[in-house]
Amino acid sequence: VGSEMCIRDSSMIERPALIFGFIGLFILLLGLGVGIYLYVLFRQGALNPERPLVNLTIILLLAGFQILSLGFLGVQMVILR
Repeated sequence: VGSEMCIRDSSMIERPALIFGFIGLFILLLGLGVGIYLYVLFRQGALNPERPLVNLTIILLLAGFQILSLGFLGVQMVILR
């Protein structure tokens, strides 16, 4: 019974990190991709300042970091529970 409890507890600890980790990593990589695209446009001199891609990049990067942080906080809450 004790070993089954350990196995179940370890899977519960990993779930918040997996769920929020994949979502946060996807959004973060999307933001990095848009940022690289903007950098290429900037280097070519074709960046249009009226396009809101810079705002989108910043929002995606911040949201990705925030969701990853929520995953880590979820792990801590499960551990302390």
